[in-house]
Amino acid sequence: FARSVFSAFVEQMRIDDRTAVKMTSGFGGGMYLGSVCGAVTGGIMAIGLKCGGADSGPQSQTTKLVRQFADRFKAQHRSINCADLTGVDLSMPEVLQAVKDLLGGRDRNQVFAACQGYVRDAATIFDELLIAASR
Repeated sequence: FARSVFSAFVEQMRIDDRTAVKMTSGFGGGMYLGSVCGAVTGGIMAIGLKCGGADSGPQSQTTKLVRQFADRFKAQHRSINCADLTGVDLSMPEVLQAVKDLLGGRDRNQVFAACQGYVRDAATIFDELLIAASR
């Protein structure tokens, strides 16, 4: 789902879709470790692409926006971690394999039913933060 959020903004940042797909391919399912949600990761990648630079210290605009982004997402969904949000811990190889087996079938929607909302919310938060930052 990192791709879904990141790809929504790449055209305005002049990155082709193929590059966006390649850049985000390792971030699904919380980096396939049950870690940070792909939708959140995609938003953070987009913030970095839009605002990042050599100055990425604790007081940089990028750092502040990433923290605001994560805080807002957490306020809406209680966590930014895939395993917490979906109830599926992809850090366990047998669970990851079971989910991969389901990805081609109808059961995928049961595993990741809430993810569409996470993608939508992450994209909305990103958009709102960037609008506010450009004022």
